[in-house]
Amino acid sequence: MLGGIAIASAAQFIGMCFMPESPRWLGKEGRSEDQLRVMQKIYKVEHLDTANRVLTAEVDALREQT
Repeated sequence: MLGGIAIASAAQFIGMCFMPESPRWLGKEGRSEDQLRVMQKIYKVEHLDTANRVLTAEVDALREQT
């Protein structure tokens, strides 16, 4: 039983090593180049511009609120 939990934990740890950072967090921190790089991995090319505009607007709204 403990071995099954250890295997699941190891699989989650390995998966998280390959998970990109959040584009929203990167934008909030002012790292727009990294934000765009991560978004290129996540979104299809035809949806990238729209998603980038929406995310940039959300980040700007977050900056105004805080």
